[in-house]
Amino acid sequence: MDDRMLMNVLNCLEKYKEKPIALKQKGFVSSQFYIKKLVYGIENDILTIKDDIDKTHFSINFNQVYDVKELKNSLCFSLDNDIDVEILIF
Repeated sequence: MDDRMLMNVLNCLEKYKEKPIALKQKGFVSSQFYIKKLVYGIENDILTIKDDIDKTHFSINFNQVYDVKELKNSLCFSLDNDIDVEILIF
């Protein structure tokens, strides 16, 4: 992920901070879960998204992300292994 994409992701996540979100994963593995109060951190190119209330978490390796799209109420990551991860804000 280049620096421009990273800054875009950080700006979006800052807007979503402490808000409820849905996280959807599509591809050869599919899942969906909800986070009531978003907190996040980045360490060693790994984005970790956590729920500050019930400690649910999800991690994405930025080295696997080849595209990021920001839509009106969502942020979508396209990963190398044909998986899309979408963060939807309520």
